[in-house]
Amino acid sequence: MPEYHNPEAIAIIQANRDLLLHTMPSLGISEITIEYESYADSGDVTALKVFPETQLTQIDKCQLPYQFLILARDTQGQYYSAGEVQQVSMRVALCDFALSCLGIKYPDWDTEEGAEGKVILDADEQRCELIHTQFFMEYARHSPYHDTTKPAVNNTLI
Repeated sequence: MPEYHNPEAIAIIQANRDLLLHTMPSLGISEITIEYESYADSGDVTALKVFPETQLTQIDKCQLPYQFLILARDTQGQYYSAGEVQQVSMRVALCDFALSCLGIKYPDWDTEEGAEGKVILDADEQRCELIHTQFFMEYARHSPYHDTTKPAVNNTLI
């Protein structure tokens, strides 16, 4: 995430990424996919997929010292990032990790138009990838009210 200019937030996300990637092999998990979607100004994780699938229960059993990303303001009103470590299940950590990455990389991901995507953690390659699709609507105005000195375009009189 080099284009984002908040070094504290990036450091927290990278530390969480490393924690998750290093924990996966000890649970017999080689890959995790976290799917998400948004529509109508809200969004959330919609699916967690684990490979091999037989290890899915491990993400609920495993407890991690996960660092939650917190954005706050200092006394001068400037925003800064901090991390708060809590012991949580790997499932909770994975969901928060995906939404934190998404919020940092695409802050307006949960707009009215919607979005979908996934975060893939690959323990074998020690790699994390965000695949994101943002939807945009195109609008056309159709109005009976127009300047009568100009020809009507896309206007319908009723």
